[in-house]
Amino acid sequence: MLVLAGTVAPGDTAEAQSSAPTVRRISFFGLAEGDSTYYRGEAVRVRIRFSQQIVVDVSGGSPYVDLVVGDETRRARFVRSATNRLDFAYTVQEGDADGDGVSLGANALALNGATVKSAADSTTDADPAHGPFDGGLAHKVDGSRVRPEPPPPPTVQSIDFFGLAEGDSTYYRGEAVRVRIRFSQQIVVDVSGGSPYVDLVVGDETRRARFVRSATNRLDFAYTVQEGDADGDGVSVGANALALDGATVKSAADSATDANPAHDPFDGGLAHKVDGSRVRPEPPPAPTVQSIDFFGLAEGDSTYYRGEAVRVRIRFSQRIVVDVSGGSPYVDLVVGDETRRAAFVRSATN
Repeated sequence: MLVLAGTVAPGDTAEAQSSAPTVRRISFFGLAEGDSTYYRGEAVRVRIRFSQQIVVDVSGGSPYVDLVVGDETRRARFVRSATNRLDFAYTVQEGDADGDGVSLGANALALNGATVKSAADSTTDADPAHGPFDGGLAHKVDGSRVRPEPPPPPTVQSIDFFGLAEGDSTYYRGEAVRVRIRFSQQIVVDVSGGSPYVDLVVGDETRRARFVRSATNRLDFAYTVQEGDADGDGVSVGANALALDGATVKSAADSATDANPAHDPFDGGLAHKVDGSRVRPEPPPAPTVQSIDFFGLAEGDSTYYRGEAVRVRIRFSQRIVVDVSGGSPYVDLVVGDETRRAAFVRSATN
């Protein structure tokens, strides 16, 4: 048999003593929405976490927390407990105001007859002492009014193609189909989480137009025509073809209000055909002046007398079409030392 002996140090017991739960963290939860302000009738919620699981008994009274709201003290009532936390709430009243943010002074938690004990050892009381906590500008208070109604979300107002297909209204291989989506109000776009896109219908295929830029109330997208793309009826955009893909689009007037990307279909029609089988044909050379002559020559002594017409004909290098709806062409003649204007009479062929 062995006989062992040792000295019991001060504080040692046959069983390890449980340490008391202490306040580990204080926070506001269910944050003030939008402009970080609690308005009249809204709840300021406080959560106090302990260093270990706790058991709460409110049969002898209910704990509370005193909040500092501006220059006033307001009492947040006990709501519930769970695992290692106590939750409290205070409803903002008329006259409450705190532009710097609601806060808690040191030791603002009062048990008020309740008991909070260690769940591991129901005889060990929690220590409610804690330092001060300041909610800051994310937790302002304005009891003078209820929360303002948020503005309506930006909605899609129009879709159009811009930088129209030139000449024969056709986008050829290598050319950009540009799409512009306008919203009903100014927007703020954040592409740090992803980039929006628009799916185009090109013939029987879907083609993705990438995001290019945003400005004021619009988003601009572009798709470059590839070999094999073809649409003789015109490229179109199906309903709800705009995808944010991780980007955010919000109202510039209220950064908490998301834009609504839903929209109706849009058909570009025959002004936006697609032909990816070839590049754009070279345009024909412009008509140029080929000759100038006087016709209906002055008779006899080759002189035009008073009241007679000097007729000038200008021929171009190819057939032309003349439109005089916006004005009438003329030719300045030099007659002696003077300039005389010949009026337009007619056009024909070239």
